[in-house]
Amino acid sequence: MQEINLLLSSDDGYLAYAPTLFVNFLELHKDFDVTLYALSDFISKKNREALTKIAEKYHAKFVFIEIPEFEFEFMGDYAGGLAGWPKHLYYYLLAGKYLPSHVDRVLKVDLDVMFLRSVADFYKADFTNKYLIGWLDLEPSIPDMRDWAERDLYRKGNPVNAGVLLINVKKMRKNKFDATFFQNYIDTELVAKGNYTVKGGNSGRLFFADQGLINDALRTQISIMADTDVIHWSNSNFRDRYQEAAIVHFNHLYVKPHKSEPGDMVGSPYLDLYWAYHHYKLEALVITQAISASYALNYFNKSLAPRIAHREFEIPYALISWNRVASQYLASYEVTGKRLWRINFHFTPFFAKKPKEYVVKLTFKSSESIKDFNLVGYYGVKVQILQKLDVVKDVPTTFEAKINFGWRDYSGIGFSNAAINTIGTKIDVIDIEIKES
Repeated sequence: MQEINLLLSSDDGYLAYAPTLFVNFLELHKDFDVTLYALSDFISKKNREALTKIAEKYHAKFVFIEIPEFEFEFMGDYAGGLAGWPKHLYYYLLAGKYLPSHVDRVLKVDLDVMFLRSVADFYKADFTNKYLIGWLDLEPSIPDMRDWAERDLYRKGNPVNAGVLLINVKKMRKNKFDATFFQNYIDTELVAKGNYTVKGGNSGRLFFADQGLINDALRTQISIMADTDVIHWSNSNFRDRYQEAAIVHFNHLYVKPHKSEPGDMVGSPYLDLYWAYHHYKLEALVITQAISASYALNYFNKSLAPRIAHREFEIPYALISWNRVASQYLASYEVTGKRLWRINFHFTPFFAKKPKEYVVKLTFKSSESIKDFNLVGYYGVKVQILQKLDVVKDVPTTFEAKINFGWRDYSGIGFSNAAINTIGTKIDVIDIEIKES
């Protein structure tokens, strides 16, 4: 029986997604000897027990390897080294130091991936005496990246995405490869040459987390693949071919099945992905929590029923400066940051627009009073203020406006956090509709 080793490098919070991922992988690899290794400095009893139950169900193995907290602590000494990116992300680079001596290779994956077919075809790929095999991330085609020096592109995390990597554990072990290598590299190659500049929120970083570090420090030690065995959603050259992939990595803001609800299937062009994800999630719950049939039915019905009733609109869940949170209403959004971000309730294919006038209504309530709160209409890359209201705390309020598709091709309606002054403000969306005028 062929051996396949899978590796997670994460903190305990994010490992809540691991049971679904493990079931997904094992369902497609029932004829393999699978071991899941998890490298972390702490994994809760709940997560350990869940992964052990799943392993036993499929005659696989789960092994938690506790990493001492001193590993990669030095990252906190560098500009942006740990800001927003915890040191757990770097632990897979210690595979040669901590994995058992019989492990020669391992497939490292982030927890925002899905498996669509077996990885056996490429799991045994030739390392050509390099430490890593990785797959292309997005191409540097963004205008302000085209003139970057090649070295800065490496530090930014191009060309290989760290979300899926084949790791040559045997070579790492032989060369006693550990965190010291990276600390020495940062001091002699990066700090000594000064910070580089990345526009936006990453400005001032020496490198873009573990991905930037491996692309720079190991740039001659990575075999780069450009095929559909692994597809990173950020790579638009491959995205449309996702059904050919063995692994899809959802490193993109708007498509993240692991953060979705069953209702997000309504109107989605990726129904197959969302359906598969929630199937595996339910299977994981059956194994780990012995859920009942009524629980399973409610799991789908609670989310799907209101979304089907409002199927003309997409109810977004993957956002910046907002979190969609658990709700007794159609949806609820909590403000998490000051960065301007608009929520767009896109029209779905269920809405057959005509070149005429419609009335849109959005009923909501806010946990805080808001002055000059805008309902906006989206068309192309522009927005149009449709209505402006002063909102009273906890009082249901309705936006109502007319839009004419004969004049503009609107893609949706929504609002932003521009007029909201308090972090933590929650907007409960009670109802949303569009009707011919």
